Amino acid sequence: MKTETKVVILSAAVGGSLWIGDAAVDSLFFSKEPFLDVLILEASPYELYMRTTILLAMVAIGVISAALLRRERLARVALIESQRRFAAFMEHFPGGAFIRDKECRFVFVNPMMAEVLGRPVSEVLDRPASDFLAPETAETSKAQDRAILETGEAFQGEDPIRYRGGTRHWMVSKFPIPDERGQNALVGGISIDTTDLKRAEESLRQSEGRYHALVENLAEGLTIVDRGEVIRYSNPANDRIFGVAPGSLVGRSVREFVEEAGLAALRRQGEARAEGLTTTYELEISRPDGERRSLLVTGTPQSDAEGRFAATFGIVRDITERKHAQAALERRDAILTAVAFAAQKLLAVPRWRECCGEVLGRLGEAAGASRSYIFEFFSAADGTLLVSQRFEWVDRGVSSQIERPERQNLPVLAAGYGRWLEVLTHDGIIHGAVDALPGPERAIPESGGVVSLAAVPIFVAGRPWGFIGLDDCRTRRVWSLTELESLRAAAGTIGAAIQREIAEGALRDSEERFRTLVETSPDGVGILVDGRVAFSNLAMDHLVGLDGPGGSVGRVITDFLPEGNRAAALERVSRTTGQGEAPPPFEETLLRPDGTLVTVEIAQTPTTWAGDRAVQVVVRDLTQRKVVQARLAEVQRLEVAALLAGGIAHDFNNLLQAVLSHTQLLLAHSEDVEQVRARAREIQERVAHGASLTRQLLVFSQREVVKAERVDLNEVVRTTAVLLPHLIRENVTVHLDLATSPLHIEADLVQLEQVVINLAVNASEAMPGGGLLTLATGVAGDGGVQLVVRDTGCGIPEGLRDRIFEPFFSTKHASEGAGLGLAVVYGIVNRHGGHIEVESEVGKGTTLCITLPRKVSGEFAAVRETAGAPPGLGKGRGERVLLVEDETGAREALNELLTMLGYEVVAVGSGEEAQALPDQPPFHLLLTDLLLPKMSGAEVARALRARWEGLKVIVMSGFAEDEAVRRGVATGAVRFLKKPFDLATLGREMRAALAD
Repeated sequence: MKTETKVVILSAAVGGSLWIGDAAVDSLFFSKEPFLDVLILEASPYELYMRTTILLAMVAIGVISAALLRRERLARVALIESQRRFAAFMEHFPGGAFIRDKECRFVFVNPMMAEVLGRPVSEVLDRPASDFLAPETAETSKAQDRAILETGEAFQGEDPIRYRGGTRHWMVSKFPIPDERGQNALVGGISIDTTDLKRAEESLRQSEGRYHALVENLAEGLTIVDRGEVIRYSNPANDRIFGVAPGSLVGRSVREFVEEAGLAALRRQGEARAEGLTTTYELEISRPDGERRSLLVTGTPQSDAEGRFAATFGIVRDITERKHAQAALERRDAILTAVAFAAQKLLAVPRWRECCGEVLGRLGEAAGASRSYIFEFFSAADGTLLVSQRFEWVDRGVSSQIERPERQNLPVLAAGYGRWLEVLTHDGIIHGAVDALPGPERAIPESGGVVSLAAVPIFVAGRPWGFIGLDDCRTRRVWSLTELESLRAAAGTIGAAIQREIAEGALRDSEERFRTLVETSPDGVGILVDGRVAFSNLAMDHLVGLDGPGGSVGRVITDFLPEGNRAAALERVSRTTGQGEAPPPFEETLLRPDGTLVTVEIAQTPTTWAGDRAVQVVVRDLTQRKVVQARLAEVQRLEVAALLAGGIAHDFNNLLQAVLSHTQLLLAHSEDVEQVRARAREIQERVAHGASLTRQLLVFSQREVVKAERVDLNEVVRTTAVLLPHLIRENVTVHLDLATSPLHIEADLVQLEQVVINLAVNASEAMPGGGLLTLATGVAGDGGVQLVVRDTGCGIPEGLRDRIFEPFFSTKHASEGAGLGLAVVYGIVNRHGGHIEVESEVGKGTTLCITLPRKVSGEFAAVRETAGAPPGLGKGRGERVLLVEDETGAREALNELLTMLGYEVVAVGSGEEAQALPDQPPFHLLLTDLLLPKMSGAEVARALRARWEGLKVIVMSGFAEDEAVRRGVATGAVRFLKKPFDLATLGREMRAALAD
């Protein structure tokens, strides 16, 4: 009974050790009860064996179980520690972390992710992503999860993720998480919020854009220059300052713009910046257009990563105008100082001429001029207004001009200085560059090497005495207003000195001075007492046609006046004497004893003579003034030619607009062959119209090359009439009344067509309500041929018939255009040796009859037949052609056209290049532009004909002013192509020239 109890206890102890681990084993083997002893003593041997065996087996099992239980406990502790560290990491991870299952449900989120989703962690778990993301973002995220689980490939990228509360940018990394079987069961993800970074980057881009816009639009130049003074960056303002195209300054050296004298200073500035110093200095540059500019440069050194000097950041300001203004102010102050000196000096001497040289010297030096001088007006014995140089100061190295004959006793009007006289006598100022003066006014200054000048009138007692002037022989100078006004002050001081000297002389010897002044006055001076002449000077005697002196004394003033003017003259003298008031100057006509009339201007003032009331009269001959006014009127009339610029500009602008429009349409429909052909034809017609405009100009200016050929006037009128329906009003009927037999004349066919068209269009304009236009031909009484143009229009008033052939005269409104009209017709007919007769009656119509000689002498040497040109497009046969054309585009196009025609072409841009060509192989034909640099086309032709005997020559131009070329064309020695010309004309002219 006791033994069984022990066994049970042992079994329980051993079995329990399997569940309670080491404690059971300890109780079994280290119990204080002598358990084994009891077991051995009370059991049989067999039982002892069996029990011992079972006991040992159970002990072994308990030991093994205890080891496994210890390992499991250690693994559980490690897992708990790992989970604690993972939870701490996820708690403080700066981004979002999550794990989602296959249904895109969150099975894990860290606090940051829950905060982003806007819910506590507990409310996020086991909920799908679509509960927190915008629909489109949720679908995209779900698709990415599905792809990761299917492929096992991770995803990394930057995505804008829209939540229900807004959009944020994330750097996302997703990866698959396998289960215990190794199958991809979950998707893990880590997200870093880059929204703020994106905003910072966008702010940086906007800031850079604003900085770029600021730099690009800054008025000051910004530049970066490397150690070798090569420009690495330049903003638009800096390009403008240096006078180059935008972006073309980079890569160029600053030294290109600095003259030799400034390179040393530029080098010193670079050395200072290499030592780390910021420098501010002035830099003088010469721009590509030759203009010199003054710059203020602030250069700041820039270092590389190693701290070495690498480049200079420069701020460039153009201070040219400021320096000019400063220099002008300095010159003004200097001139005013010189004026003050002049005033003091002139008042201190009895005769102003004694110190005039010194005064001019001070003025010239102060103004920085090359010369300063004084000219004086005076009249010759015959009344001609003359001017002479009286004084001069010249700077060192400048030649004196006072001894030159053309500067003494120069007739103002005859020499072409009427404008100067008009301006100066009205207190104006002549100033500016000499090359900008009208032609006649440039001769004398240019002969003295003058580049710029300024002339200010000197008035003495309110009358023009002469002028003081400054010359600049070095620069094309713009005289500032302060300089001119300072010079005017100097002129006023000199005039006052002259007037003072005159006044003082008059006080010393008033009678002598009075008589001298009066006698030498270009104006007639007389004293009238009771209507009779009490005193007269020589000019007065000359004006009234009596030999003096004193030839008119004692005569009644009515003796010198036409019958109809006498009563009014006596009444004016009586009123001046009685009332003591001077009437305004007035014009009067004097009657000389020989019956000639003289227009004069009379100024009457009350005075006394021998104690009696008298009238002093100053009589000025207006003949010269009338001549000047007539010449000015003629100049003004000719200046109406400026109207042509407006009319031609209007027509050409319309023409160019049409060409441009058709060109753009041509480009737009470049694949449509029919459209291309149609637009090309339109452009060709517009170019032909432009050629017609220039032809009218050249005809009017007599610069058109006349190509004489035998033509039938009947055929010219018949052919031209075909064009008239397109040019005249639709309600005008054209009737031809042509001679039955040919009317051959020698003339320019194109110009004759121009005559017919101009007359027809002019007649059509006279019939706004419609009518009949008749073109008739016939034989004149003198054997010539006649062209008669008759209309049934409004007619020409008698007072306007003599003006219809004047250039630019028109009875039409300005908005309808004046054109050249009948002036072109007149010029053509006149040069062909013919004349025009006009008959007109208002309300009934006008008839213009043009008579031309059958044989024209003079410009056309002999009648010649035009060489026959092959029909169609003339083709070459491989002849060698030398093309000389300085305009690149025209040269390339002509080269291509000639090659297309079948010629072997050598194209050059100047006469020098043509002469440099080898003698062999020779050329058959020379096609040259007339107006070439240095050598004209005519000179090129002469030089090359000496090298290649039999060389054919064709001269082409749009403007022929070479008289030798005109004669050559007229006689057939030279063929001429009028620009612009088409391919057919070029081909025919080439074949005709080679066939001559």
